[in-house]
Amino acid sequence: MYADTSNDLVRLAEISGDQTIVDLACGTGQTTHALLSKVGSGATIHSLDSSPAMLRVAQSVIDDERVVWHEAKAEALADTVSDVDAVVCNSAIWQTDMPTTFAAVKATLRSGGRFVCNIGRQFLMLPFTEEELHPRAVGLHDLVHAIAVLEHGHIPRPGGRGRLLTIDGVAEELRHAGFNVIDTPELRYEDTVERQRDWLSIPIFTERSYPDLTIEQRQASISSAYGRVAKASTTSRWIAFVAEKPA
Repeated sequence: MYADTSNDLVRLAEISGDQTIVDLACGTGQTTHALLSKVGSGATIHSLDSSPAMLRVAQSVIDDERVVWHEAKAEALADTVSDVDAVVCNSAIWQTDMPTTFAAVKATLRSGGRFVCNIGRQFLMLPFTEEELHPRAVGLHDLVHAIAVLEHGHIPRPGGRGRLLTIDGVAEELRHAGFNVIDTPELRYEDTVERQRDWLSIPIFTERSYPDLTIEQRQASISSAYGRVAKASTTSRWIAFVAEKPA
C-alpha cells in the first residue's frame, strides 16, 4: 500500500533532478525509496522520523549517500532542515499536530517549494461511494470491531475512533499556515483483505479505537476477523493535498 501511495505523492510533488527534498515521517523508508528513483546524482533527501526503530529499519534497507537520516518530530522540522525544494509526507500527517507541522514545513521550504501529503478514508470524511453504501459482504474493519466487542469486552465510547478530518478543514489549515493549496485529488487503490490486515496490525492504528483492550486482544480480534471475512478486494480511497509556498 505504501509503495502505491509513495509513487503518487512523488509524482504530485513533481520531483526531479538535483533537488533537496524532505521525506517527513519517513517510517521504514518506502517513500525515500520512491524519491531516490526520481532524483539525480546530486540530490539530497532528508528522511526524518521520530521513531529510532523505524529509522533503524529504513537504514538497513536503504544505503545511498544521497540520503541524510534525522531522528526528530515532524513539528521540529524547521529546527532540523532548511532551504528545501519539496516536502513529502506519506500516510502520517494526521498523526502530527498539523498546524504546527504545516508552519514548520513552510519555514523549511524555499519560495515556490511544494508540500504534498495524504490522508486515508479512515481518518477523513468523504461522500459515500456506491460500494460503501451497499457492500457485498461485511468488511474486515467492521468484523474486527464486532469481535472486539463480543469476544474481548470492548466498550465503544462516543468519539472512540478519533476525530475525523475534512478536506476543507485540512486545506484551510494549510492556507492559515501561508500555503497556496494547488489541488486535493482523490486517489484510489485496489485494497486486498491481506493489506487491510497488515495495516491494522500496526499498533498505532488500533490503539485509538480500542484503548480499553491490550495489544494482544487487539491482535487476536484482527486474526479472528481475518479468518472469517470474505477475501474479496475493495477500493481504498485517499485524498492528497498539494500545496506551494508562495514565491
